[in-house]
Amino acid sequence: YNDSFIDRSAIRNSFTGSMYAKIKLPFGISYQVNFSPRLLLYNYRNHRSSQHPVWKSFGGDAQRRSEMSYNWQVDNLIRWEHTFAQKHQVEVTLLQNAEENQSWQEIQTTQQFAPSDILGYHRMQAGTVPAISSNDTRNTGDALMGRLFYSFDKKYMLTASVRRDGYSAFGQNYPHATFPSLALAWNFGNEKFMQSISDVWSTGKLRLSWGKNGNRDLGNPYIALANLGSGQGKTMNYLGPDGEVISDLKYLTMDRMANSDLRWEKTEAFNVGLDLGFFNNRLNITADWYYKKTNDMIMEMVLPGFSGFTKVATNIGRVDNTGVELSINSLNIANNVLEWNTSFTFSYNRNKIRHIDYQMEDVLDADGNFIGKKEIDQPNADSGRGWFVGHAIGEI
Repeated sequence: YNDSFIDRSAIRNSFTGSMYAKIKLPFGISYQVNFSPRLLLYNYRNHRSSQHPVWKSFGGDAQRRSEMSYNWQVDNLIRWEHTFAQKHQVEVTLLQNAEENQSWQEIQTTQQFAPSDILGYHRMQAGTVPAISSNDTRNTGDALMGRLFYSFDKKYMLTASVRRDGYSAFGQNYPHATFPSLALAWNFGNEKFMQSISDVWSTGKLRLSWGKNGNRDLGNPYIALANLGSGQGKTMNYLGPDGEVISDLKYLTMDRMANSDLRWEKTEAFNVGLDLGFFNNRLNITADWYYKKTNDMIMEMVLPGFSGFTKVATNIGRVDNTGVELSINSLNIANNVLEWNTSFTFSYNRNKIRHIDYQMEDVLDADGNFIGKKEIDQPNADSGRGWFVGHAIGEI
């Protein structure tokens, strides 16, 4: 029923490009540059007619919203690959990355059209209660990375890397963080002792890895900065440059607390994996066990009212995740007429809050005697959902 009184238009266009150039240099070195731009355009129009029995109370309303975002990313890659004595394979990769993300948004709304709202959003100036707002954002990122890969006889493999990432949305004291990693693999499927059973046991690889990575998902690219608001429309008097009183000007208030120490959320992960293939890889099994330790989690901490703020974005705590993953894939039938595959997956994950902000409190027995200390729980952490040491997230 309501839709018959609505005139709405929503048009979204996206343009994505990918360009690269590659140059071969002496000594087996190659250089490649990648450029990936993306442009998004969105136009939204909406009119709710005053002929509707409810909407006629405010004379109908209309909205026009225009959005545009432009993102680009540049990668500069240098690679070197060489094989020594037919068994020692070495690969070196160096990366320099830069990116920029920008967006622009304008919104017009109005209601109480006069003399009529028959033209809807095609004539916004006919509304007598107009409102205009805009929101523009910009953030940048950069990265440097080096990676070394070594393989001996396609049996024993090592990969080591280190990456330095930066993001403009973090606090000015900690925009960058470093993330190293190390991985080892034993491809025992290529060992001599496997050759006699290769028709049954096709492949086998044991994997060990350790590494750190970061999370920069902040939502608002200005969340680490203080924000000036217009005082919820309230006004006050000011003195002008010549001492005259200027009346009824909206005053500015700070409605978001700055945090110049806001930093990357970091996860350190350990993984043990096993890959098996049987019957010429018609049956494949992959099993993984992992342990992840996440520090400096990005949360919005609820603040007491006397602080003048409701919450602040900050880094708190440590959460551990442990889990296993298993997948089994089989090719049961494969011919010119029919192909039949089956897949089975299983996963299990358990998390536990280890620390919040490392603030301790006394523990007393039933008689009020001191028996130890414990870390203080935070019922107002994570936008009020609460964190409790020793329990899973969301358990209480």
